[in-house]
Amino acid sequence: MRALVPVSDPWSVDGSGRTDDGPVDDLSVRAERDGGSYSVRTLRLTGVRLGPRGSVHGVVTDPVATAALAIGSLLLSAIPAGLPGDRTRAAMAAAEARAQELAADRPAWDVSALPLDGIDYALFTRTLPEGAVAHADLGWAVVALWSTGPLPRGPFHLLEIPDEPVPR
Repeated sequence: MRALVPVSDPWSVDGSGRTDDGPVDDLSVRAERDGGSYSVRTLRLTGVRLGPRGSVHGVVTDPVATAALAIGSLLLSAIPAGLPGDRTRAAMAAAEARAQELAADRPAWDVSALPLDGIDYALFTRTLPEGAVAHADLGWAVVALWSTGPLPRGPFHLLEIPDEPVPR
């Protein structure tokens, strides 16, 4: 799968997914920078399809949904390990509600350029007390980024990663 990865920072594949045993259409990398780490998730747009039993498959990739994915990922990573089950579920529900609220507040997002292959894509960024988040729509895919520290400024590039990726 073609995915957004950092040019200079060491990175490794953190997870991938596919729909209906097809090719990988969702890939996450984790990168290291200045003693911290950040994550970049690329979701290939596959359209809304019918599965083998007539079930509908698709990924919601509008700006608010992609922003909520980035924010939710950051907030979920901040939930302390070892909480009792009911407190963990409550923290997860609170993180999801807050992610939706912050994602929908579009005027609070800054916009800068994400240069890729000679095109400046709009990169929407936002700083939160827990860290920083960003998202972009590349046309054929959307990307979500999150970090417990400042977001890296790049550079990034698009790289074809095999369906059975090997850590880099």
